[in-house]
Order: sequence, then structure tokens, then C-alpha cells
Amino acid sequence: MLGFNATIEEVLKIWEDNAKRWHAGSSPWRPSKGDVAIYEQLGANKLRGNILILGATPELRDLASRFSSSVILVDISPAMIEKTSSLLKQANPVKETWIKSDWCAAPLAENSFDIILGDMPWWVLPVAKQHDLCNKLSLLLRPEGVLVTRIRIRDQNR
Repeated sequence: MLGFNATIEEVLKIWEDNAKRWHAGSSPWRPSKGDVAIYEQLGANKLRGNILILGATPELRDLASRFSSSVILVDISPAMIEKTSSLLKQANPVKETWIKSDWCAAPLAENSFDIILGDMPWWVLPVAKQHDLCNKLSLLLRPEGVLVTRIRIRDQNR
């Protein structure tokens, strides 16, 4: 199966369960220091603008907090926000705006982000939803905006 082919409720349950063990994860499931450096390099001056983060990845939230005061997170799971917030080293969750939503349904204004960050967002979505997310993100980015994300491929057949 490619991605989670599940209902919103099933996806929420998966992430609520993942939140319980998120602290024990390491690279490649979470970004390494080297990965974060690449996000920073690719984000360049866009990190000083309006930032959207897909999910609650603490490493990306810490990176964003070093550059911008306008950081919005979109995540469906309150448990993930809570657990990953306890892993933050720099970011202050009080200064972040969290929107509880499926990424494709997030109520966000078009052309409002200079950069969108995500950590392996594609693997959690079935292919049809990947197309929907790609279309949504292209609407949310400003004309010169960028999407910076990581992808991990481990199955040569995929």
C-alpha cells in the first residue's frame, strides 16, 4: 500500500498512537542535524518570511523559530503537538499558531507563505491525496515561495 489509505479518524488514531513513542525516534524517521542544515540551506532567506509547517516535527519548528515570528503548524493530532512540543529546544509553542486540520483541508489563505516545510509528508498519503496536497501547497505558496521537504525511499520497486 502506498501511504495511509484510511479515513480521517483512522489517520488521527495512527498519529495519536505515534505520539506516545515519538521521543524515541531518530534519523531517518526524524531529521538529523545534517538534514536540518539542508533545510536551512534550501530555505535561505525564505525562512525570514511566513512559514507553514506540515505536521509537528520539533526539528523544523526549532529551525523556523530561529528566523521568523510567523510560524503556522497544520497537524490533525493534538497528541502529536503536545508530545513534540516537549522536545523543542528553541521554539516556543505559545508563539506558534496551530491549525488542527488535515493538510489538504486547512483553512489558509492562498499566496500567503514564503516557505512550506514538511518532513516526509508524502509517505503518509495515498497517491490520490498526494496530488491533492501538491495542488493545495501550490495555492498556498507565494509566487516566489518554496517547498522544502525530505523524502526517504527504501523500496526499489516504489
